Amino acid sequence: MAAKSKMERRKFLKGGMLAGAAAIAQPKAVMAQQSPSASEEAEVLITDSCGSDYMVDVIKSLGFEYVCANPGSSFRGMQESIINYGGNRNPEFITNCHEESSVAMAHGYFKIEGKPMAVLAHGTVGLQHASMAIYNAWWPATTWTPRSAGPQSGTTVSRIVRGSSATSRNGTISRPR
Repeated sequence: MAAKSKMERRKFLKGGMLAGAAAIAQPKAVMAQQSPSASEEAEVLITDSCGSDYMVDVIKSLGFEYVCANPGSSFRGMQESIINYGGNRNPEFITNCHEESSVAMAHGYFKIEGKPMAVLAHGTVGLQHASMAIYNAWWPATTWTPRSAGPQSGTTVSRIVRGSSATSRNGTISRPR
């Protein structure tokens, strides 16, 4: 049998740290070659007028006093416009930790105040997270207006159809309205 070379743990970790530091650190000459020139500018995310400012005006005209959402990148422009352009007043942005609690708050607000509350949800995943609260809001037949944001969205659901279909199998067993 060949003798195994024994490496001490501390020497191994020290060598790993030095190799990692060397991979991250770059000489000044290399950094100068890779730095962006004056002609190459970073992406600018600011405009004078944007669609989200218009949507804040639409939400204001519809009379929504509050907007609940779990903040995220799929509607960052909308959130920024509600806060900065709209002054965070009518609608006031309410931050929630989860999409389901956003929909549940809107549902409770309607049951107490009799007025709808807007909810912003991320496309696909946000709507999946909110699905149980959406069902809870649908069951007692309260009025609400879900909105979805994301690259694959583009449609707005303003009313849930209560009937038997391939996507709503509970329509065959639901109580009569």
